[in-house]
Amino acid sequence: MAVYGRTYRAYSGPLTPERQRPWVITRYGLAELFDSRFFLAQFLLCFIAPLVASIRIYLGHNSEVIAIFQMAASQVEKLLAVDAAVFRNWVLWPQSVLAFLLALSAGPTLISPDLRNNAMPLYLARPLSRMEYIAGKLVALLIPLAAVTLAPTLVLYLFQCLLAGFSWTGQNLWLGPALAAACLVWILALSLAVLAISAVVKWRPVARLAIFILPVFLSGAGLILNLVLKTQWGSLLRLGDVLLAIWASLLALPLDPGSVSPWAAWAMLILVSALSLLVLRLRVRAYEVER
Repeated sequence: MAVYGRTYRAYSGPLTPERQRPWVITRYGLAELFDSRFFLAQFLLCFIAPLVASIRIYLGHNSEVIAIFQMAASQVEKLLAVDAAVFRNWVLWPQSVLAFLLALSAGPTLISPDLRNNAMPLYLARPLSRMEYIAGKLVALLIPLAAVTLAPTLVLYLFQCLLAGFSWTGQNLWLGPALAAACLVWILALSLAVLAISAVVKWRPVARLAIFILPVFLSGAGLILNLVLKTQWGSLLRLGDVLLAIWASLLALPLDPGSVSPWAAWAMLILVSALSLLVLRLRVRAYEVER
C-alpha cells in the first residue's frame, strides 16, 4: 500500500486502568534500582543485622546451647528478657541506619535524572498527574526500605512469639503493631526527604553528598544550640534524638534525661515530611520557568 493510502487509526488495544498507572512508574523504578549490582549487594547486606538478632533470640530459648556455654543465671535472664528495648537496640536502630544508607544510594536515581534530562513533559503529557508521578516514585523507594526494616522486624517478632509461647505473646501482643508503626514512620519521612533533596539537586553525586551532609550539619547545629542556650530544643535538629523520642512513645519506653519530648519530635517529623512533599510538588512540573 502506498504511503498516501494509509489512514490514521487510533490505538485499539487494552488500556491500563487509571488507578494502576502510577504503579507503572513504580515497576520501572524498582527495575532500575535492582539492575544496579552495587544496590543489590547493599540490599542483601542489610539482612546481616537481622540474622544476628535472630541468633540472639534463638540462643535465649535453647537450653542445650546455654548448658554448653555454662552461662550464669544473670546472663540467661538477659537472653530470655526480649522486650521492646531489645527490639529497639538490636533491630530498629541498626536497620534504620542501613535504610538511610540504602536511601542514600537509591533516592537520587529516581527523580533527579528525569528533571535533569527534561523528561517531565513526556511523563505529564500522558494521563498522569504530578501527585501520581510522586506517588509512583515514592513507592519505588518505600518497597526496598520496607523490605529491610519492616519485614525483618515483624519476622523477628513472630520468631520470638513462636519460641516464647503464649504467655509472652499475650503480654506483648501490642508490640507487633508498635514495631510496624515505628518502621513505617521512619521510612516514609526518610523517603520524602530524600526525594525532595534529589528533586532540588539534580546531579546525583551532589544530591548524595547533600543527603549525607545535611543530617550531620543539623546534628552539629542542634548540639551547639543546646550548649549555648542551655536548652534541649536543639535536639529537634538531631535525627537520632527525634527518632528515639518517637520510638519511646510508640514502644512505651522511658526517655533519657534531657531528651526531647515525644510530641515535639512528632511535630518535627510531620513538619519535615510536609515540607518535603511541598518541595516535590513545586519541583515536579512539566516546564521550569527561569528568570
